Amino acid sequence: MNYTPNQQIQVIPKTRIFVPNQQDKTKVFKTKAIHNTTIKTCIQTISKHASCLTEDKLATNLAHTSMSATSVKAHTQDFNALNINHSKMHNRTNRCQIRNKIPTPVNAELLGQELQGYDMDLRNMLIHGFTFGFSLNFKGTPSNKTCKNHKSATENPDAVYLKLAKESLSGRIAGPFKEPPFSLFVCSPLGLVPKSDGKFRLIHDLSFPKDDSINLGIPMEYSAVSYDSIDNVVQLVKSYGQSCQMAKTDVENAFRIIPIQKSDYNLLGFNWNGFFYYDKCLPMGASSAPKTFETLSVALQWIMQSKYRSGGMSHILDDFLFVGPPQSQKCNQDLQTFIQLCNRLGIPIKKEKTVLPTTVITIYGIEVDSNIMECRLPQEKIEKIQAKLHEFSRRKKVTLRQLQSLIGLLNFACTVVCPGRAFLRRLIDLTIGVSHPCHYIRLTRESKADIGIWKSFIDHFNGKSVFYADKWLSSDSLSLYTDAAGSLGFAGVMGYKWFAMAWPKHLEHHQIATKEMFPIVLALELWGEHIQNTKVLFLSDNMAVVQIINKQTCKDIILMKLVRRLVAVALKYNILFKAKHIPESTEGSTMVGTKSNTCSPTFVGDLTDEAKHLINSALTPSTKASYQKTWQKLIEFLGHQQISLPLQLAQVANFIGNLFTKGLKPATIASHISALSYVHKMLNIQDPTALFIIRKALKGCENLTPSADARLPITKAILDKMIINLPSVVRLHVHQLLLKTIFLVAFNGFFRLGELVVRSKQSIGRVLQRQDILFTWEKGILKGVELTLRFFKNNKTNKPVTIFLSALPSSPRICPVNTLYAFVNTFKHNTGPLFQHTNGQYVSAHFVAEQMKKLITFIGLNPTQYKGHSFRIGAATNAASLGYSEQLIQKLGRWNSNALQRYIRIESIRM
Repeated sequence: MNYTPNQQIQVIPKTRIFVPNQQDKTKVFKTKAIHNTTIKTCIQTISKHASCLTEDKLATNLAHTSMSATSVKAHTQDFNALNINHSKMHNRTNRCQIRNKIPTPVNAELLGQELQGYDMDLRNMLIHGFTFGFSLNFKGTPSNKTCKNHKSATENPDAVYLKLAKESLSGRIAGPFKEPPFSLFVCSPLGLVPKSDGKFRLIHDLSFPKDDSINLGIPMEYSAVSYDSIDNVVQLVKSYGQSCQMAKTDVENAFRIIPIQKSDYNLLGFNWNGFFYYDKCLPMGASSAPKTFETLSVALQWIMQSKYRSGGMSHILDDFLFVGPPQSQKCNQDLQTFIQLCNRLGIPIKKEKTVLPTTVITIYGIEVDSNIMECRLPQEKIEKIQAKLHEFSRRKKVTLRQLQSLIGLLNFACTVVCPGRAFLRRLIDLTIGVSHPCHYIRLTRESKADIGIWKSFIDHFNGKSVFYADKWLSSDSLSLYTDAAGSLGFAGVMGYKWFAMAWPKHLEHHQIATKEMFPIVLALELWGEHIQNTKVLFLSDNMAVVQIINKQTCKDIILMKLVRRLVAVALKYNILFKAKHIPESTEGSTMVGTKSNTCSPTFVGDLTDEAKHLINSALTPSTKASYQKTWQKLIEFLGHQQISLPLQLAQVANFIGNLFTKGLKPATIASHISALSYVHKMLNIQDPTALFIIRKALKGCENLTPSADARLPITKAILDKMIINLPSVVRLHVHQLLLKTIFLVAFNGFFRLGELVVRSKQSIGRVLQRQDILFTWEKGILKGVELTLRFFKNNKTNKPVTIFLSALPSSPRICPVNTLYAFVNTFKHNTGPLFQHTNGQYVSAHFVAEQMKKLITFIGLNPTQYKGHSFRIGAATNAASLGYSEQLIQKLGRWNSNALQRYIRIESIRM
């Protein structure tokens, strides 16, 4: 290359290097006599240190280069034109630049191969993005713009030089340019954010200025993203049990391995020391950056769980967590498999942040301990919060920025200290209307009180939280009841303990919501230690109380004092609480804060524990839930009418007519009327449902409803056809195996679908569990499987039943035993419901129903006639056709009456 004096150096937007001059730190593009060897010396000097860069070394090399301004005035040159040995600088990055012509180490072709079977649109998006660059998703109208860099950057120039040098060596930024490299060029400011290790994170602030920023032109749909939470991690750890293994790793330079499409380069400009640059990779500061990278993270987790059968797994952006059984190699195997996968794909792993399997790990900023089943704030975070709280407790005024910093810390602490958000409300309120970060805010007496509560909790309880129980405990299961009478007083009962007294004068004239809340708070104050580490569900007929408890905030000063008191007790005893509204006239023994309790507090206090247990056990949880739905329907029907007991005859009769008009079956309507009858009987008042007119109304429903069951049986022939055609309807192999197992187990075991798959959160522990499966062998040959069903309809003895399924060696395609064995060995979970997805989520009845509908339609049948219960109908019909007696079928299907006759669809046999 030969240069003549005053010749303009050609600037090509590829990998560049720049060297600031020590004296004036300006870059000069025109040169008198520039020799290749001189420029090579400059670049090679920096490149020599690039492989072992430390911030100090690189900053020194950049700021104190041995080249003077007279010997070298041009500091940019195309790497390829200089024929520099790229392997000495950044082997992997430069190889991928030559291959893809975009700055990313990720191999799009291999990624596409690993994603075979993944969502087609997302797969294509990732392949295209890593081949041609990802869109910034800017939808606004850009305009030429320059701006000053933030003070954090200009006050730390060496740190900025270091970051830009590294990015330039990696080919992730282009520049410097003396003039804007595009006719339309948008510059956004640079800033530095300090990290915990004393270093800095470079931010390209695309949110500046507020009224005309790049981020303002990126719609919310391209930036909104939901992450996994510490709550899900806790559930994952609980599912693998005490002392389970945990490991983690991070993707290095996460956002910076995501290339940006060339048409967006002009939107990512910035200037430094009078020269222009632009970003070619996803910047830290773009609102769409998290969602774009999360697309890759989700795909990586899918590959691990679908292709490599990983165990428990979670991630937030570039942090990946692996969970495995205690004293097992599974966790380590999954970690190593993930690292190998990333190495093949070219995704860099941060070795220093990789943690091998252990029982105590910090993930998402929270320390999780599987030995004692506890999550806690890391010690350095506790010390930081304590220092902030101590400082604020002595201050009268703080700046907006300082207050926001404290709120951010405490909000993070709420991930462990769940009820603590109630003590953030007044601090957050202080920031309303204040816009400038340096404006001072006076700390009120109330806000200082909240700071004091936080300080006390962090000092005494050290930010620890024992894992909560899975199940929400209602007041009924805790034998906890409270009541408030507007003019008389209040009372509460828990087991054999109780309190009751008249209203103090200062509370006599308060609103009813305050009076309802008062005994609830008092009950927890008195008996909180007896229910610590639990999740308590308050059931109330007062909607205002329900909303206040759930939001943990309200505008009423007195009520808010009670809320804070409630939360303080919850913090002390590690109680998580929420409230649910139920109708005033429902069975009172399930309510807290109701005015219509089945038994008055005085009466309940006179009962022995045995008597209360018997009364509370009169109805099963499912029946109680069903009865509560009845009252919800009645309230909807009556609208604004006042409900008082006993119900009027006309109200009940019209309610029956309304249910029949809506198409409910006679049996369902009768069940609703039974719910009304039960409450009247428990209250020992006249029962209108027993009257002649109501009986005749129910009979009329039966006479006007066709008696035939529209559901048809899934016969063995239909079942075989469904199994054969599963691959044509269900794309993923794991879903094919999952559904095949459910179908075969349901048919051969006379199962209701609700006994196998989850219908609601409440049914998670009531479906068939993984630990209740036992395979039987004979001389190394699989002979059968024992399924222990602990919860099923009409189980009046509350005893489990064992169902034995025999292997069918002559019919392997429809053998339930071998299929179940293959399922267990493929999905490899050891606890919880038997039927789970590979990611640990429970299989829902809705998922099975939707897949059944598609499959039934595909094989040419009417999907409205084949439901989940069709397996049970088919099993009964098949057994009858084989000559089984009704008594045997009744036992096999766990029927308690001749109701099974409705399931046998062979007329000659039924006769």
